Amino acid sequence: MEHLHENGVVHGDLKSLNILVAEPEQALLTDFGFFYVTDDNGLQGPTLSSSHALGSTRAYEAPERLEDPESRRTTKSDVFAFGMVCYEVAPYLCLQLEAYVPYSCLPIRLLPT
Repeated sequence: MEHLHENGVVHGDLKSLNILVAEPEQALLTDFGFFYVTDDNGLQGPTLSSSHALGSTRAYEAPERLEDPESRRTTKSDVFAFGMVCYEVAPYLCLQLEAYVPYSCLPIRLLPT
């Protein structure tokens, strides 16, 4: 996502279903149906996609897009959507981390009877 934004590309529909994990520590973004590109001259493209296009996944929409669905998609709305993805997957990451905790090193406390 950082690479996209540095090159003037807004994904526009970032969500967990659009992120594929190829290898540990390598994620691939898919589904660029709502993306658009802007450069310093204000050039936008492609014509089938739009920064103002209606439709996307509401659970990942930035609040300003929910208030005004015709407002422009921005890098900030991509970052908000990525935050929602993190919020969605955090419980699963915690479950995975528990599998790696060496319980033998944890202090054992007996509960009072």
